[in-house]
Amino acid sequence: MTVVSPPVLSPINFPPGLRAGERAQLTCTVTSGDMPVYFSWLKDQMPITSVEERSAEFISLLLFKSLTAAHSGVYTCVVTNAAGKANTSAELAIKVPPYWQVEPTDTSVLLGGSLTIICEARGHPPPTIYWSRISGSSESSLGSVTDPVVLRNGSLRVEAARADHSGRYVCRADNGVSPPLTKQLTFHVNEPARFDAPSANVTARLGEAVRLACEARGDPPLATAWSHSGRALPNSDYRMSISETRSAEGLRSELVIERADRRDSGTYRCQASNPYGKSDHFVHLAVQVGTSYHRIGIGIENTLWIRKKSVTEIGIKNERKIA
Repeated sequence: MTVVSPPVLSPINFPPGLRAGERAQLTCTVTSGDMPVYFSWLKDQMPITSVEERSAEFISLLLFKSLTAAHSGVYTCVVTNAAGKANTSAELAIKVPPYWQVEPTDTSVLLGGSLTIICEARGHPPPTIYWSRISGSSESSLGSVTDPVVLRNGSLRVEAARADHSGRYVCRADNGVSPPLTKQLTFHVNEPARFDAPSANVTARLGEAVRLACEARGDPPLATAWSHSGRALPNSDYRMSISETRSAEGLRSELVIERADRRDSGTYRCQASNPYGKSDHFVHLAVQVGTSYHRIGIGIENTLWIRKKSVTEIGIKNERKIA
């Protein structure tokens, strides 16, 4: 009677700390059992097709000429002969330094808006994302309870953006395999043109000089334009002129009307604009007729009273001559 022995295998293993780009081999050796033996390899329980295999009488080798993250997994050597089957397994975990999946870039948002800045990296082991903000020569960490807030997926979230959110931020990805990733970016909150007050009322006397002003806020370049009854100003009216004064707070525009006339009454629009929006400020001007009177003598007993700076109201007053 012939006794047939099944194959017996020595354990297989990978050298520790293998990194992407390095070379490696995995050796499966049959230490005992009847010949012939037949080898097959599995990766994560699936047949291997992308790794070179070399076999001898009782040895089989897997050759990795340049390791990548895709090579990570559980490798199994399966050996069969006439008496049975045996297998042994080993896990390959390639250490891969972080690499960008989504690299953050400079970005902006309108004042009051919301924005998510994605910072995503891959590697093995999976990298952890860290955010910080640069203020002068110092750097402060951001987290789940800061403003802006770091989300669980590593993104930075800004809610109801304010002007003081603008600045420089840093995203880092680190998994303990050097080198880590670092990206510095600039985040800016764009402020549309706006006015603190939507309108104003101005009263002027007939013939006086009138100054109408509007003060616009917003990011540069900031510009203003005046109009009255749908007509752009200044028009051909030589009495009107416009001046502007720029400051750190914004832009002040002033419309001057020399010798105001009753036809100047009405609503004036000062429109401010920049690349991020427009806003209107309305000035309601009322030109009023004066209330004082001038006395013009006509003869001895009759005196003509004429309303100052207006000929719309004339009265005749009889005065008694005093001896």
